[in-house]
Amino acid sequence: MKNALVYFFLLVIFLVIDSQEVSAVSAVKYIPVAINDQIIHFPDAIPVVQDQTTYVPVRFFSDFIPATLSVIKPGVISLKSKGKSLILYTSQNEIHFSNGQKMKIKLFVQDGRTYAPIRSLSEYFGFQVHYLSEGPIVRLVNTETITERQLFLEMNESKIISFYQKANQDQRPKVYLTFDDGPNPGIKDILDILKNKKAKATFFMIEPQMRSYPNDVRRLVAEGHYPALHSVSHNKQQLYGGKPYAVATEMLKTRKTLYDLTGVKSMLTRVPYGSKPYMVKSFRDELARYQFKMWDWDIDTLDWENQSNPQQIYTNMKAGFQQERNGNKSIVILFHINKGTVEALPEIIDYIYAQGFQCAAYDPSEHFVVNFWGDARL
Repeated sequence: MKNALVYFFLLVIFLVIDSQEVSAVSAVKYIPVAINDQIIHFPDAIPVVQDQTTYVPVRFFSDFIPATLSVIKPGVISLKSKGKSLILYTSQNEIHFSNGQKMKIKLFVQDGRTYAPIRSLSEYFGFQVHYLSEGPIVRLVNTETITERQLFLEMNESKIISFYQKANQDQRPKVYLTFDDGPNPGIKDILDILKNKKAKATFFMIEPQMRSYPNDVRRLVAEGHYPALHSVSHNKQQLYGGKPYAVATEMLKTRKTLYDLTGVKSMLTRVPYGSKPYMVKSFRDELARYQFKMWDWDIDTLDWENQSNPQQIYTNMKAGFQQERNGNKSIVILFHINKGTVEALPEIIDYIYAQGFQCAAYDPSEHFVVNFWGDARL
């Protein structure tokens, strides 16, 4: 075990750092963080190293301090813990502490997450910051009863390896393949392709279809895809022709069926036919009241009208991708489960990979707004 650990550390990097005094790291882009003996899991928004300083995503980090996080207004975030508080002003690059002190420090937003220096946050809330050159890893300590350094590293060897493997893989910008109106018999082919291509996706499912194909619903969840909600009736008049709560009511029923089948309490919806023009404010208010999220899409492949022409589906997707591509911006693509999509999908995934993107499943912890109304609540 010890030799394997040393070998891994040499493979990753070896930094000559005094862990008690030096607050900078170098030569690494991402770095794992531990509090006392426990390595923190940051869901797809991991600590980064810039200018020899470690930055953490504030929202996730606050859960582990623990601290209460409040967004006072866009770009102004408050953290409170154990009688202390601080406010981050992103645009001014300042931290204001409740003891009256102010600090000019770099703050930035990446993939919709606000990042702040780990030392500034941690020391104010009573943690010592230790940079361990082996790994490397940042260890925050606020108790005397912690595991000795070498044993701590050996205990967490697999987690450190996993972190660096994931960090190297997951920093590609994300494409979200989304499939509507299932499940149906074609979903098995879709799932087989995704598995073979090591791609993840999001499925917006209709409640009666889930009851008809429960094993496929369970399979897609087991294989790491995200199960989302697409109504009960898929009927324009029933959804939008009456009371504003009709859409939310159907989504609640769909969510319950999904939960009964899989134990997943999904909060992501897509309304049939897209949210414009039907989802006026009164309808959106009802979705927001139940804390649902609502996704439309960036690219419509028009596969629903090209079921017999997989090449056209591929062409539509590629044209939309070239138009939507903008740096590391995530892209949401609309598909349906039909024969043409099944035939086009392998080539589509290969194209996405060739452009330097990954195919990811929706993650509630990093939700971002993709609705035609620009409604930030959803």
